Amino acid sequence: MSNFDAYGRSGTAEAGSPTPPGGVAAGSGNAAPSYVHRVVQAAGAGTSADISIPIAAKCRIVDSWVLTTTGVASSVVQLFTAASGGGTAASSAMSTGSAGKARDALTTASQVFAAGSTLYAHASGGASLAGFELFVEVCPEQ
Repeated sequence: MSNFDAYGRSGTAEAGSPTPPGGVAAGSGNAAPSYVHRVVQAAGAGTSADISIPIAAKCRIVDSWVLTTTGVASSVVQLFTAASGGGTAASSAMSTGSAGKARDALTTASQVFAAGSTLYAHASGGASLAGFELFVEVCPEQ
């Protein structure tokens, strides 16, 4: 069993050479940390909104979920590769219709995003915007 420090280094890595976020730790085999992007949408006026999520390092979406704080009937949030619900869906539509948690149920293969790209959370469907926290878990790709 290996022990890893806050940088994902094993005991065999040099203490003065931290692995940069998104990199695979030296001596860790296939182990890689996952990171969670958290975005917040306040409840309010409007019927749709796009929240951009910048992707700093090449990664794959592992999971996504939404915690709704202020629900709005018939409203959803969904991840896409382009603004305004364009491009390819990167998650299923997750309900923000009532307070609580909803998890992504997309059954197709997860997508890999290049460093420097942008992922978009598109909120829509209700008479106004729901209030929620969206979490997107990603794992670095080489």
